[in-house]
Amino acid sequence: MKKSTPGAPHHVRKAVLYQIFCVIFMPVVLCNNLYSADNVYRSEKNAVISPRILCPAGKYGTISCPGYGLAFSYFFNSINTVVETGFYYIPGKDELETEGRGLENSRIITAAVKYKWDFRPSGYFVITPSLGAGAAYINLNYLTRSVLLPSDEKHNETGVDPLLSCSISFDWRIPGNIFLGVETGYGAFIEKENIMQFFNAGINLGLRF
Repeated sequence: MKKSTPGAPHHVRKAVLYQIFCVIFMPVVLCNNLYSADNVYRSEKNAVISPRILCPAGKYGTISCPGYGLAFSYFFNSINTVVETGFYYIPGKDELETEGRGLENSRIITAAVKYKWDFRPSGYFVITPSLGAGAAYINLNYLTRSVLLPSDEKHNETGVDPLLSCSISFDWRIPGNIFLGVETGYGAFIEKENIMQFFNAGINLGLRF
């Protein structure tokens, strides 16, 4: 899909991909050495709703402001797997002057599968790092301005891009099989010519059953 920023040079793109690889996949090495899940909880399943803030980074951050969204996650603890879907609204930065193109907003729907590791310092507290991969449907709305036209023109572009992510959550179990926590993470939408990076943070509201 076309984007509102020019493509990155090949060597820059390779460098960014290497950095993403280190940030997302290096924790696997550490987790293989440190992982010690508590089997008491492995038959449980969790459903989680997470209001989140998403902060674009890199080139994506130069054309977008922080946005917000909502994610829904379903945990299969017996196989350490999470299925997650989310919707996000990201406002653009209005920096048009006399001529050019500016992003008005982005609407993003994500679907991903994550692999997680549970660390339980106590029976009521769990730390969960995870790695994810999936896809994102991205809808871009932008404006073009020209001195030759009487008014701005609105445009719309859509596409589906691969998604990579990593995150860590800190959750507390409270009476009634309810748990409350916080989560933060990093991700990237991998396009042909651009890599749209972002950070996110949110609150986890969950139920164990």
